Order: sequence, then C-alpha cells, then structure tokens
Amino acid sequence: MPESIAKTVQKVIQDLVAPDVRELKTLVSALQRQVDQRFESQDEKINSLQKHMEQRFDAQDQKFSQRFDAQDQKINTLERHMDQRFDAQAQKSDDQFKALMAAFGEFRAQSELATIRVISQLSERVAVLEAKRL
Repeated sequence: MPESIAKTVQKVIQDLVAPDVRELKTLVSALQRQVDQRFESQDEKINSLQKHMEQRFDAQDQKFSQRFDAQDQKINTLERHMDQRFDAQAQKSDDQFKALMAAFGEFRAQSELATIRVISQLSERVAVLEAKRL
C-alpha cells in the first residue's frame, strides 16, 4: 500500500504541480526575455547618449582649439610688432649715440684746432720776441 500512496501522490503532483511549474517556467522565461530586451534597449540608449556626448565634447574641444589658435596668432603678431618697435627704437638710440659721439669728436677736434691755433700764434710771438732779443 505505501507504493500506491506514493504513486497517488506522484500522480497528484504531476497533475496539479507540474503544469503550474511548466507555466511558471514559461512565465520566468518570458520575463527573462523582457528584462534582457529592456537591458539591451537601455544599453542602446546609453551608447547613443555616449556617442552624442562625445560628439558634443569633440565639437567644444574643436571650438576651444580654434579660439586658442586665434589668440595665439594674435599674441604672435603682437610680439612681432613689439619686437619690431623695440628693434627700431634700439636702432634709433644707436644712431643718436653715434651722432652724439660724432658731435663730441668734432667738438674735440675743433677745440684741439683752436688750441693749436692759439699755441701757434703764441709760438710765433715767442719766436718774434726771441728774435728781437737776440
């Protein structure tokens, strides 16, 4: 008799529980597919947003690079202009210094010439006076 009870219990389980288990398996499989589909959909959305953000960041990076390049060109132009002005100022100072040195040289030469004339005149007078004394 214990075998017949076991068979009866087994038959009841097969008749009542097994269909529910199969139905639950089917529902779990369907639910798993839905979850997978939602995750795939979310992954696609995330990938799409990531690509969009990368494109925006790349565009901003390019704009910043262009602005920095433009500013760099302006700075280089200004540096060249300042260098030219400093070079011109240095050349002007050199020319003025040379002119001043030339003027000093000419003044010194004229001063020496005047001194030589005075000495020459004095020498002539001394020579005349010496000649008269002798």
